[in-house]
Amino acid sequence: MREVIIVGGGPTGCLTASELAKSFDVLVLEEHSEFGSPLQCMGLVSNRVLGFVPSRKRGDLIEAAITRGKVTSPSGREFSVDFKEVKAYVIDRMKFDRILAEEAMDRGVQFELGSRVKAVRSSDKLEVGSKNGLRKADLLIGADGPHSLVRRTFFPASDIEFIRCYGAEIDSTIESEGECAHVFLGGDVAPSFFAWTLPIKGGARIGLGASGKKPYPYFKRLMKRLNGRITRPIAGEIPIGLLPYFSMGNIGLVGDACCQVKPISGGGLFTGLLGAKLCSQSVLEGDLESYRSRWMEAVGKEISGSLRLRGVYKKIRDKEIEELFSLLGRESVKENLEDLISELDLDYQFISAGKIARSTGFGGMASILRMGLRVLLRDENE
Repeated sequence: MREVIIVGGGPTGCLTASELAKSFDVLVLEEHSEFGSPLQCMGLVSNRVLGFVPSRKRGDLIEAAITRGKVTSPSGREFSVDFKEVKAYVIDRMKFDRILAEEAMDRGVQFELGSRVKAVRSSDKLEVGSKNGLRKADLLIGADGPHSLVRRTFFPASDIEFIRCYGAEIDSTIESEGECAHVFLGGDVAPSFFAWTLPIKGGARIGLGASGKKPYPYFKRLMKRLNGRITRPIAGEIPIGLLPYFSMGNIGLVGDACCQVKPISGGGLFTGLLGAKLCSQSVLEGDLESYRSRWMEAVGKEISGSLRLRGVYKKIRDKEIEELFSLLGRESVKENLEDLISELDLDYQFISAGKIARSTGFGGMASILRMGLRVLLRDENE
């Protein structure tokens, strides 16, 4: 059988391995000694993501079922909504990763843990060097995270924005939050991104991202607003962008290595696992070159639109966020929002944002468009 090496044993690497094991001998090289560790993700997912694991194993993953959402403005104004149904789940990410790895092993995938890849190159075959020596393969998949060695070695440089994140699990629940996902906005809270709190069993998972700045000082401020002791730190980076190539010859990228994240929220499980499926499908059909076009057909409009919104949000000021809160606080808008809550989708955030904007009516849409134009035309140095 032809041999495949996958660099990275996270969720996207494991799912790609499982799929390719149908027709290939697959080896996964994972730099860490334990699946899912260190924790680098907040684990807020849709039901679609749960669908990537066997139904018999899903129950143990769920830490909380999210039925409410709340957003706090820079000045402390709050906008909250009752979803009237479960809109998302907070999961145990380490268990999630282990389940996908176990599924891959059951299909015959071989893993080497604690095997950091130091070099990759192409000669008569693809060559991958780690502490365990030089390996050769017919196909190489980079699932090796935001700063992918595979991407940097074989693919042209691309315009990627890196959001640095810091968070933690704490041992106390957030008072009165219940099963609520809470987002905090503002330049003094999380520059050009946002902070969050999520419920988990016996505590909470909190954190924030910052664009162009170190996140830890902002995390310390967030901790002052909350009571609790840190039980486990969380840190990572989010790569935001759209690569011009997902594959080059017999080399492919999946997950964070391929910037397969949602540009608005930075979430990458749904998009990364979708990428793993489409990459594997393309390989199994002998057409890896079609991988990117399949991806664009599936979520291209969503990702491209979200990148445009991300560009606006990076330039927005706190006073303009307050203007949006004033608009959403109108009674007529609240009533319209309640009617479309069931249509909002965690995985299709650009489409959901459009529905929210339309709920403000003609006057509200005009205000939003004027604000967006003002922000886009603003000089970066203003």
